[in-house]
Amino acid sequence: MSTASSPFQITHTITLPTQPTEPVTVVAAFGVSDADFRLVLLLLITSLLMSHPAFNYLS
Repeated sequence: MSTASSPFQITHTITLPTQPTEPVTVVAAFGVSDADFRLVLLLLITSLLMSHPAFNYLS
């Protein structure tokens, strides 16, 4: 089922280690499917992890 027909908007809140008291809410545009939103979240989290100084040895 497409999210576009849903009366609610998909959101997800992420707490970043650099700002633990200020969570970030990611909001999907209307019409974005749940599966696409989860994929984008996965890519976002992966990007954040890979840019962390602990992963600098991979560069």
